[in-house]
Amino acid sequence: MVIPQYWEFPPYRIIGGKQCYLEFDDGRSLVDLNSGYWQYLFGYRHEDFLKILCDPDSHRPPSTFISLHEEALTLNAILADRTGFPHVQFNTSGSGAVDTAVRMVDQLRPGRKIISLRNAFHGSNATALMASGFGFMRKASFVKADTFVMIEASEEGIGAIGNLARKDEVSCVILEPIQGVGGCYVIPHEFLADLFRLRREHDFLIIADEISTFARTGEILASKEWPSSPDIVCLGKGISGGFFPISLVLATDEVLEHHQKVGNFFYGNTLAATPLACKLVMLTFKLLFENGFTRIRTLSDSIEASARKHALALRGRGIMCAIDLGTRKDAETASKTLADDFGLFSIPEGRYLSLMPSLEVTERHIEDFFSALSSVR
Repeated sequence: MVIPQYWEFPPYRIIGGKQCYLEFDDGRSLVDLNSGYWQYLFGYRHEDFLKILCDPDSHRPPSTFISLHEEALTLNAILADRTGFPHVQFNTSGSGAVDTAVRMVDQLRPGRKIISLRNAFHGSNATALMASGFGFMRKASFVKADTFVMIEASEEGIGAIGNLARKDEVSCVILEPIQGVGGCYVIPHEFLADLFRLRREHDFLIIADEISTFARTGEILASKEWPSSPDIVCLGKGISGGFFPISLVLATDEVLEHHQKVGNFFYGNTLAATPLACKLVMLTFKLLFENGFTRIRTLSDSIEASARKHALALRGRGIMCAIDLGTRKDAETASKTLADDFGLFSIPEGRYLSLMPSLEVTERHIEDFFSALSSVR
């Protein structure tokens, strides 16, 4: 049998998708308001991505462990220009990127604590699970638990970081600008301001996990709105349009400098940075800066307007949002009703119903979602 990735399998099978529609084995075609699992930023079967996937030249052998190829070097230059981070390490999943980032920091500042936030989700491998802020996820990891300290994004959390930092016991703090699985909770500006003040005073590192937030707030990096820049950024999910597994770890000059003194990274991945993957990421950046960000802002305005119209409290920012329905059961019931009665597909995350659409979703779809949700609550 096929083992479920997380919990039990849902009682349906997806057999295809086009633009913003998912096609199911029972004949239904539903509007997907979650862009897969937040990765199909430009929708399904996008012609430009399919051209690259079908181009034989895109499938040249990867050469990551031998020498860098043209596409990887070109992508590195684009990333440096668009994000401000001059250095990149390639991986194939968000979990892998987080694992790489945490181990990089642990090499730089060994034997110290790695601090993460409650209700965070950083991926499903051992290191990423332990950095996540849900107890049942941490139990699934075999990484030494005493390396990780979980805090709230609050004044008390800042106090806990400060107490450890004053004893030089903090390696890094890892956090998402918006906690996707945590109901699209936006990390408060006041917490971030205090966090960066502590970094200046005590010289630990900050990792921004932007695997879910990439581009969705209307900026390439949501952390651009932070009081200062993180030291390391993890990217994944939508960076290839969702069409091929690739993730990135972006780093500053200072991080690379320290690493060159430490020695080998040992973070290689067999299929990382293939020419195909790099071409897809370059296309994502091209489409975003042509009209993608304009479309994101339009959809964001539509989401806010419809939420106000139907008096529904919205969490999140841009096209990364969620609505609190009170309980897990209520969210699951609303999700099923939206699918069965209104042709709308939205994933429940705990007690929240998430809204993370592709750019193929229309303003009409957004209004239909909020109107339907308002009627079933």
